[in-house]
Amino acid sequence: MVMLELAKKATKVYKVYREKGAEEVLRRAFHRVRYLSYRVRGPIINLKIMGVKIRMYTPTYPDFHIVDYVARTEHYLQRELVRELKEGIVIWDVGANVGLYSCFLGKYSSNVTVVAFEPNPVVVERLKKNVSLNGLRNVQIVDVALWDVDSNLTFDVVWSEHPSLHGRVVTHSEGNQGNLVMVKAMRGDSLVEKGLAPPPDIIKVDVEGGEIEVIRGMDSVLNDCRVLFIEVHPAKGVDTHVLECMLVKAGFEVERFGWRDQDFWIKATNNRIRSEVI
Repeated sequence: MVMLELAKKATKVYKVYREKGAEEVLRRAFHRVRYLSYRVRGPIINLKIMGVKIRMYTPTYPDFHIVDYVARTEHYLQRELVRELKEGIVIWDVGANVGLYSCFLGKYSSNVTVVAFEPNPVVVERLKKNVSLNGLRNVQIVDVALWDVDSNLTFDVVWSEHPSLHGRVVTHSEGNQGNLVMVKAMRGDSLVEKGLAPPPDIIKVDVEGGEIEVIRGMDSVLNDCRVLFIEVHPAKGVDTHVLECMLVKAGFEVERFGWRDQDFWIKATNNRIRSEVI
């Protein structure tokens, strides 16, 4: 029986090799080893980002894969964020997801305040757990979607055919009906005006296609914000030209970096505020 199973697996591997090549065989083997390693370790994993050790709750292997992949591959963003840190500042992590960056920044410096925005009702519970796991008292969680209106909006909790942490606000014509929930949305300006969040010095935005709407809700906030980091998703409908023109009009110098397929990051620096790097 064992020999029969091994023969079946060898035949399957050979078929993959013939159809897709050795690279695909190695890729699948790599993920199989990582999956088995994940099963042995359990849902709580230890990561190190720029020397900072953080713990993350990943209840499924896809969760683990996403968190680990971002931690390993976004060194360019991590370096840029750290360059802009200084004591006493406020960082908005817009689209905080399960809190990888919120926990990283909160642990990197205990003298900064991180405000983590995450509207997905499933994901926000994991965000809270991760903040607690890392013993962070300088991370504030706000479970609303930053947008250009103060209202309730439709939110697709998967944004794909497969379960995913990457949910997003959608219009009435988008999304799978079974995956839609209503979430509270607020303008960044409204949050500050009502005292629900302190005004930010740094803003990091990763909202899966809602970048322009988020920025539209921050007219006053942007005046005193020193730098923004925005992940841009053209394939999800973002007009890059419009977004960059909005930032330039608001007084920011814009540069692109960190390309990944069609997506990339924008760093927008406020020309009216002298940048001090520690």
